[in-house]
Amino acid sequence: MLKKSSRRLMTLFCQKIYKLVKTIPAGETLSYKKVAQLAGRPKAWRAVGNVPNKNIDP
Repeated sequence: MLKKSSRRLMTLFCQKIYKLVKTIPAGETLSYKKVAQLAGRPKAWRAVGNVPNKNIDP
């Protein structure tokens, strides 16, 4: 779970992607495109790829 102070720094989109990525089982891989589709934003695959760069929840 993200700290409250960390959540304030993230957009709602970033929060949604983090929640979604945390549900991926260990050892399973998904492309940024697939994650974007699961998030309901199929054309946002590049933005999905940039979300982990912030890495505020190690």
